[in-house]
Amino acid sequence: MEKLALAIFKKLCPICNGEITSERLEQGLPCSKCLPDIHDKNTFKKIEQSKWGNLLNVKNNVITLNNFFKLALGSEMWSAQKLWAKRIFQNKSFAIVAPTGSGKTVFGIILSIYLSMQGKKVLFILPTSILVEQVSEKAEAFIGKVKASKISIAYYHSFLTKKQKEEMLNKIKNNETNFIIVTSNFVSRYHSFMVGKKFDLVFVDDVDSILRSSKIFDKVLEYIGFDKKTIQSALQIVDLRSKASKMRRLGRTREAESYMKMIEDLKRNLNKVIKKRKIGTIIVSGASLRGRRTRRIKLFKELLNFDVGSKTEYLRNIVDAYVFASDLKNEAIKLVKKLGSGGIIFVPQDKGLGFVKELDNAFKEAGIRSEAYIRPRKGILRRFSKGEVDVLIGLTSYKSPLTRGIDLPHVVKYAIFVGVPKFKLSLNIDEFKPSRMIILLANIRDYLDKDLRYECDKRIAKLRNIVMLYREQLKDIIEAIKAGRRLVNYEGYAQKVIISIYDFLKNILSDKEILAKIKESPTLRISEGSGEISFILADPIAYIQGSGRTSRLYSGGISKGLAVTIVDDDKAFKQLSKELSYRLDDFKWYDLAELDLDKLIKEISDERVLIKEILEGKTFLRLKDPIKTALLVVESPNKARTISRFYGVPNKRIIEGLPVYEVNTGDKIIQIAATGGHLLDLVTNEGIYGILNVDGKVIPIYSTIKKCLKCGEVFTDDVKKCPKCNATAIRDSINIIRALRNLAFEVDEVLIGTDPDSEGEKIAWDVALAVRPYVEKINRIEFHEVTSWAIKEAMKKPRSLNENLVKAQIVRRIEDRWIGFGLSVIIQDKFDLRSLSAGRVQTPVLGWIIERYRQKLNSKIYIAQAKLENGIYLNFDLKVSNGWEARRKIKELKGKKVKVSVRGEKEEEIKPPPPFTTDSMLKDAALNLKMTADKAMRIAQQLFEIGLITYHRTDSTRVSPLGISIAKSYISEKFGEEYYQGRSWSFGSEGAHECIRPTKPIDVQELIKLVNAGILKFPQRLTRAHYSLYNLIFNRFIASQMKPARFVRTKYVFDVDSYSVELNLFTRIEYPGFTKVFNILVHDKITQEQLSIVDIKYIKSSKVKILTQGEIISLMKERGLGRPSTYAKIVGTLLKRRYVMSVGRQSYLIPLKKGMKIYEFLSKHYGELVSEERTKELLSKMDKIEEGSIDYQKVLSTLRNDLVKLKVLKLEE
Repeated sequence: MEKLALAIFKKLCPICNGEITSERLEQGLPCSKCLPDIHDKNTFKKIEQSKWGNLLNVKNNVITLNNFFKLALGSEMWSAQKLWAKRIFQNKSFAIVAPTGSGKTVFGIILSIYLSMQGKKVLFILPTSILVEQVSEKAEAFIGKVKASKISIAYYHSFLTKKQKEEMLNKIKNNETNFIIVTSNFVSRYHSFMVGKKFDLVFVDDVDSILRSSKIFDKVLEYIGFDKKTIQSALQIVDLRSKASKMRRLGRTREAESYMKMIEDLKRNLNKVIKKRKIGTIIVSGASLRGRRTRRIKLFKELLNFDVGSKTEYLRNIVDAYVFASDLKNEAIKLVKKLGSGGIIFVPQDKGLGFVKELDNAFKEAGIRSEAYIRPRKGILRRFSKGEVDVLIGLTSYKSPLTRGIDLPHVVKYAIFVGVPKFKLSLNIDEFKPSRMIILLANIRDYLDKDLRYECDKRIAKLRNIVMLYREQLKDIIEAIKAGRRLVNYEGYAQKVIISIYDFLKNILSDKEILAKIKESPTLRISEGSGEISFILADPIAYIQGSGRTSRLYSGGISKGLAVTIVDDDKAFKQLSKELSYRLDDFKWYDLAELDLDKLIKEISDERVLIKEILEGKTFLRLKDPIKTALLVVESPNKARTISRFYGVPNKRIIEGLPVYEVNTGDKIIQIAATGGHLLDLVTNEGIYGILNVDGKVIPIYSTIKKCLKCGEVFTDDVKKCPKCNATAIRDSINIIRALRNLAFEVDEVLIGTDPDSEGEKIAWDVALAVRPYVEKINRIEFHEVTSWAIKEAMKKPRSLNENLVKAQIVRRIEDRWIGFGLSVIIQDKFDLRSLSAGRVQTPVLGWIIERYRQKLNSKIYIAQAKLENGIYLNFDLKVSNGWEARRKIKELKGKKVKVSVRGEKEEEIKPPPPFTTDSMLKDAALNLKMTADKAMRIAQQLFEIGLITYHRTDSTRVSPLGISIAKSYISEKFGEEYYQGRSWSFGSEGAHECIRPTKPIDVQELIKLVNAGILKFPQRLTRAHYSLYNLIFNRFIASQMKPARFVRTKYVFDVDSYSVELNLFTRIEYPGFTKVFNILVHDKITQEQLSIVDIKYIKSSKVKILTQGEIISLMKERGLGRPSTYAKIVGTLLKRRYVMSVGRQSYLIPLKKGMKIYEFLSKHYGELVSEERTKELLSKMDKIEEGSIDYQKVLSTLRNDLVKLKVLKLEE
């Protein structure tokens, strides 16, 4: 008999898409109906005809190709090559961003020979004749090794004789070959020889080579089966997307939606055309895919469902050093002589090309073989590669060919910046550039008051709307401004923005106080020459790109490099340091004098020898499978995008409608995808509300989650129409599962990085079971913050799934379903209302709210609110029984003198509060930000997903060593190290869980500045609510790591008539400590013996206060009900069902009649089930299940029996 399953899953059998047990999935098998006997021939026939069987065929094709590889190369394919092969055999087009020596070109050659032998036609496009010659020679050598004498290749390059060229052209024209190797120029020049040809595979070795001409690009698309009309339709979609994006930036939503509707119609027709055609496959390859964002490159997305990313400069292994020197030239000469050949010398833009030439002459005079690389020149890189030139010299600019155009990992060892990378930003309108003006305004805003800062932010936002202006457009707008000519439409909008920027700058720079602040800035240098104001700004992008030439991806990892900055401007250096710390994780400067340069340069040089051997094919066997492949699955699309951006601009594919981001980390090619939350949930139409009883065991039945696209209803039962509105437009998570299975099939390993709690573990379990028939190696990774460091560390420590956490979630979900559905049906019948619901935790919480409300009603009092002449308010009980008496008392007290007595004064030390846990964050968000619990959790979730805060569902106040170092860095820089007092706030065993804290030492004003300047970019647009909650979290955390404050507290007694009020007021700060970031109100000392009442009124109140959202969550924490993941949800459910209402800025919770009636009914008839004690007992059992100390089945069986006895459940269901 089959072993009892933990659960049953509908639609997840990989063959029949039917019902399957978790046990079968865990073994990687289809359901027992599809595979009852592995020896049955009919079974294998059924497998072969299924999608799963198709993938098995693909796997067999990869095995065959791998054997072919062994024959041609003498070694097996690497993991990355197997991934590419799987895509090819599924007819998928894609982009390869792979490092030097990863075997992409060899893969392309051998694959092309293999396909040619099977009658397929292949076109191999390379950027230069030298590469065509090299690839054709390798291809012929491989053909000889595999003894494929019938395969004839054709190639064309400039080194062929006239006769050879004619022979090759005829061969191509007359279709005498299946394998053609040419340059991109050949495609343009000899297109007549290629007319009418269609290829099964086009391999493009460098995407930039076909982007130089739109005609070449279009012809390449035609070669795989697209016609001109289809290409034009796709281009129309590209243009419409651009227009829609522009309208969104301008806030013209209706026009943007109109464009999107046009796109939908065009896309629908385009997909129909593509389905009818047999389209070939294209692979775009290159070590650095910096495809310019032209219209043409976007055709890959519209026609072939993939985007081309770019290689990151942020993936680096560089020793960043600095040295102060007054004589830049001599210091540079000394360094080059010490470090030897293989250097790139960068000159800051503010020094100009003249200094580049001066430095070049000085180097030559010192015996250094240097060349000024001002613009690309024939032979210069070849001479540098051969060692005929020691160093190249050029400008430090992100546009410089020396910064962007060199990828020589086997040659370049170090970079020297002769002066801090910086540029001069003039306020001359002829030199206006939106991107640079954004940087300037973002730096200036630090020195403005609140109102001007707001105006500055508004202008930065508008500048971002015009940052995509073409150079010609910008030139015309500037000319129109100078001529006083008014423009219209988008150009008119841009004109107004630019004029407003210059008016704003003129206004603030004419303010002597602001100008003085800017001049005193430690990081911003201002110049006032020839009647013009200009600014000197550090250029971190140029530094990152320039230094990045020394550290490149190759098949052994990331090469080590050295970057030395000779500091000539202290302010610019401080600004550069600050900006680099924001852009690069773990960035650190080293004092050059403290480095062992001889040892370092030897290590770097030895690695260059290895890289050269790899490039020459001498070390292919020495490096065994250097790059593995993995699929990383997370919950949130925002989280997926955030992680992908750690590694540059990712490649993007769309699989079954699911966006998938592909990145290269140096040792892994990782595909990143998001589930969007839970993929599976309990059905409702089988068993007892979706749970079976099999031989005394409780077995849940799960199906995919569906969502109605019309009304938003979420359900799991397999129906064709929405159960709420009967609409047929339904989104089914089965499509996400299919996409994940497809991706899992391609890789060596699946890493599941869902949230670090039982809900996240259950999602991980579902994903693991769903993909298990497609991949063997599946691991769980856990991270508590979305930062590159945290992801990197998590990948180093993969673990297996924690089945106890899964069991606890299953118990929680079944219990919620049984109690919730069971009681809901009962109260729906009782009150004849289908929208009613009840729940295990929400019912006792509703009881607290009702109880407090009734206490409030029974404790009515009249409170006087008196304002004294010094601004202090006194609140006191009038001790009357009705409003008439209260009004009389107020009339008597108006204008009276209040006697003031001082009863003592003492100094007190006030300790900072601990950092936030979930409940304290929600309480303070409600109190200080007037934010509902539901909204606060939603905003916190988004802040976590984009990497700004740590995981926000936590009961722990523990601060990790990393968190402590973040606080120390911020406090030391902002207030001085004397204010810092690190605390772990750890109490007992809290495991890996941590408090809610920021992930970077960036306060909210700095965050706004960095976002405005485009330095920090997030997939989620940050609103005022995001900034407000982040500010609350940041300040609370920083306060928790500061020294206590010391205040003088004075005790005052205020007497008026028969009333006496005692107040303990802080009247003096002895030492501010943590109150630098955490305000505490301090009053002026009261010296008068009497104070007049200047205003007085009364309010009807009570001795007992109604509970607020924040207080109810604190009570849940205090009384052990709910969990950090459910606090907000419980309150949200009560509000959604209209059992309570939230009123006022404090979010007071008032029970409604419906809620009171339901609570009374449940308490009377099912008090044992919904009591606070019973709920706490169940939560305690779930904790023990997580610990593995009790059997989850016993808990469920006991619960089921109790519910049957109470007639909440009926076994016959």
